[in-house]
This record gives sequence, structure tokens and C-alpha cells, in this order.
Amino acid sequence: MPRNPLGRIAQINALSLMLITPEFYRIRRLRSSKAAKIDHRPAPFAMAPKRMQLEGLDIRYATQRSATCPTVLLLSPLPQSIICYDDIWSKLTGQVDLIALDLPGFGQSRGGKDYMTFSAQSAFLEKFIKAMELRALRKT
Repeated sequence: MPRNPLGRIAQINALSLMLITPEFYRIRRLRSSKAAKIDHRPAPFAMAPKRMQLEGLDIRYATQRSATCPTVLLLSPLPQSIICYDDIWSKLTGQVDLIALDLPGFGQSRGGKDYMTFSAQSAFLEKFIKAMELRALRKT
């Protein structure tokens, strides 16, 4: 167990200051009364993430497909996951063909150190694009 860098005197000082602070008792009372009322329902996300197996990896992605609209592919932003796109998801639904992907090793997609290079990520992305049958729009 690592040694406390503050030492015993600093710990005693912090404890004594905490005990004479009036807010401490109010917070402690609120914590115990509210602890049983925690809402365990999942957050109401507009996007509905799904899972798929690709190259033996469990990958998280989300789609809101629209065959007549241009495709927008959203990749996992560092250090977040595709869930950060939830705010814009409902605004873009119906206007574009939406696909979001947590690349291997990011968000809730599995992937080890073998996928932590640009070449491995881009090769995986190419396989995902083929698996989802995405195509570039042709101008007429």
C-alpha cells in the first residue's frame, strides 16, 4: 500500500476542519436519505447503439439508415465514444444516412494493441465500410 504523502498531521487537520464545517453534516444527511432513490434506468439516448462481430472483435456502432440521403460516417472521437454524437443524432435523422462507429479499442469496441496504429485502424475501417455496404455518391 502506498504511503500517504500528506502524513498523519495533515490528515488530522483535514478531519478536524471537516468536522467543524456545517455543510459536512447537511451533505452527509442528504447522501444517506437520497442514496436509496438512485434512478437506475438507462439514459434516454436518441441513438440506439448496436453490436456486431467483425474480424473476431466485438464492435459497437449505431445506424439510422436512409437510402435516399448522403451518408455521414461518424468515427469515435478521442477520448469519447460515439455516444457524444447523441445531441446531433436526432437533428440529422432523416436528412442523412447516419452511421457511427467506435473503432477497435475505443468507446465500447474491443481491440488490443494490434489495432493502435493508423494503418490497422484504416484497414479495419475499410472492412467496416464493406460490411455495411457503404458507397460513395455518384454525381449525375
